[in-house]
Amino acid sequence: MSKATIKLNKETGLGTLEYNGETYQCGGMPGFNYPKDTTIDTTQDEGKPDHAKVKQEMHLSGEFVDQNGNPFPMPYSVSWIGYKGVFIHEMAQLEGSHGCIHLLPGDAKKFYDSFNGKVKQHTFIISTSIPNNSRINNINLQLT
Repeated sequence: MSKATIKLNKETGLGTLEYNGETYQCGGMPGFNYPKDTTIDTTQDEGKPDHAKVKQEMHLSGEFVDQNGNPFPMPYSVSWIGYKGVFIHEMAQLEGSHGCIHLLPGDAKKFYDSFNGKVKQHTFIISTSIPNNSRINNINLQLT
């Protein structure tokens, strides 16, 4: 069973995503209350239209628009908290998340290409006594 772990600094939103022997720099929303129990299941994607799949090579946001008013592109997206529209996806910068987990170009594709199966998130730890530059939110995902 593979394991993925996201570690974020609660105050800055910056941290790491560890998966399949790789560690990626990532960014989330500072102070966002990421859920304790979620499941990411790519095994359900077969036969679904692209916009409904957990893994989407190019997801278009239904909530945010780009500078031209078009749906904001989110390359190499993995839907994490689908009912809230929270994805793990490529972004040119790690900062500025509205809740998604941002991965840098190249890292996002590598993560996306290797990510398959069913992932269950089972642990969430918050500590407010750790210094600002430490990673203090731990989100562990189990791949089955």
